[in-house]
Amino acid sequence: MYLQHYGFRDKPFKLTHDPAYYYGEAHQVPLNELCYSIEERHGLAILLGEAGTGKTTLMLRLLRSFARHLSGVFLSDVAVGEASLIRQVGRALLIPFKPQDSTDTVSQYLDIFLRGQITNGKTVVVLVDEAQGLTDGQFEELRYLTNLEHKGRKLVEIVLAGLPSLERKFQTPDFESLSQRAVVRCWVEPLDLENTGAYVRHRLDVVGAPNPSMFSGESLERVHHASRGIPRLINIVCERTLLIGYVDEEQVLKASHVDQAVADLNLKPIGDGIEQHTGALGIEGNLLLRMAGQLDAITKKLDALEAAQAEPRHSRAEPGETPRIRQWLSSLRQSPLKQTVPDPTPASGNEQFDELDDTAVVTQSAAPSVKTETNH
Repeated sequence: MYLQHYGFRDKPFKLTHDPAYYYGEAHQVPLNELCYSIEERHGLAILLGEAGTGKTTLMLRLLRSFARHLSGVFLSDVAVGEASLIRQVGRALLIPFKPQDSTDTVSQYLDIFLRGQITNGKTVVVLVDEAQGLTDGQFEELRYLTNLEHKGRKLVEIVLAGLPSLERKFQTPDFESLSQRAVVRCWVEPLDLENTGAYVRHRLDVVGAPNPSMFSGESLERVHHASRGIPRLINIVCERTLLIGYVDEEQVLKASHVDQAVADLNLKPIGDGIEQHTGALGIEGNLLLRMAGQLDAITKKLDALEAAQAEPRHSRAEPGETPRIRQWLSSLRQSPLKQTVPDPTPASGNEQFDELDDTAVVTQSAAPSVKTETNH
């Protein structure tokens, strides 16, 4: 909708995992630490970060960076139901087993397969996203996998990514011994102000923005403050700011545009003295549910309005009349969308808030070298 106005090839702040938008500076340190853990055969590594900081993006980048001797499996739906982690790993590795086979039988097949991989000079790496949702039974299966060895070498390398609650679970007596096996623990931190600006300019540059510095310095400060440097929230705030700039027919986005976007999205700063009840999804999870509902409503309304503009010429607006899309967007300035998705009140702590295009199981056997670059 606003692509022609700004001269973009594509939307710069999509919430999907597109490798073209990867911003390496945000992830280089934890990415290097995970690569080190895998190459040194430590067996278990843990990646922690708040919601929206880019853990899934980093894991997918890690998967794509594997050298030919590494065979990667990416699992993102391990917390759904009571599914066996071992069975999911076996299925992702294309190990043939029947539905009626017991988990013990699948474990035996998996053990044989992994030993064969080691013999052939290959290492299997299992990447588990949203690991804070693992059930106690799945943690026990995880313990079993970390025990598998052959001639003093671990048969499988495991990387767990999750919210800070994952670390709290590891601190409980039942999982303390498993926690001690994780030699590498790393964090994905929110971006600082400098990297927030670089991140925004990078994404604008990817879509061919004529002016990648179209967000003024003051507006970037407002984006950073509102998002707290969390990339997913940066994307949402910037996307809404672009809409507001489009309404105002502006090419340079000012602090006032960001302020309006933040107001429309009902973002409340953390630590402003207002107690925020977050439930199992956390602060960012609840914010994102509300904003996803708003953006969905915007998309549906715009689809209807753009379809209306495709009607025969005699039913369209007369030349010089403000297009209906711009009229409607302008109305948002005076009457922002209200909350369209109720605050969740889940009964358990296993609910997930995944990225929009998360794939349940991804397997990759070979990719470019494990060496990574600092700029992408």
